[in-house]
Amino acid sequence: ARRGTAGFARAIDLGCGTGLMGERLRQMTAELIGVDLSVGMLTECGRRGVYDRLEQAEIAAYLDVAGTADLITAADVFAYCGALPPLLAAAWRALAPGGLFAFSLEKFEGDADCVLRASLRYAHSFGATRAALVEQGFEVIAFDAQPLRTAAGAPVTGLLVVSSRPVNAAATRLCEG
Repeated sequence: ARRGTAGFARAIDLGCGTGLMGERLRQMTAELIGVDLSVGMLTECGRRGVYDRLEQAEIAAYLDVAGTADLITAADVFAYCGALPPLLAAAWRALAPGGLFAFSLEKFEGDADCVLRASLRYAHSFGATRAALVEQGFEVIAFDAQPLRTAAGAPVTGLLVVSSRPVNAAATRLCEG
């Protein structure tokens, strides 16, 4: 795999699928790891040759043993996951202080934290997602509603989130607890 020349020392692309995100990350990271549950997706992804390593695993379980990364991404992955707090906690543990966590969600307008749509994809509410990030200790850098894709001829609105684990977060969390 080609190695990036600038940016991040180690990046983990959760739910890497066929590797589309990896192609965008490759030039900005020295070590790029793709993680997916599907062996078939990983086989297809491997053909692109953009990742340094591919891992077949459930994402939260993988993050618990991954070591630290200074970038974690999850593009169009959390639509297949319900409750975000366990995933945010796993990302927190794997993210180096000062590291970035970027992900997308399908947006839900309503009082519930998330809903399972007829498409069998979860949609998450703006308020609950932001609150879960802050509660976990993340600093929210960007939180924007954008069209993600088209389904049945209509745009699907999503949330694009970029957050960070503050450099002083460990000391802050010790003082709080």
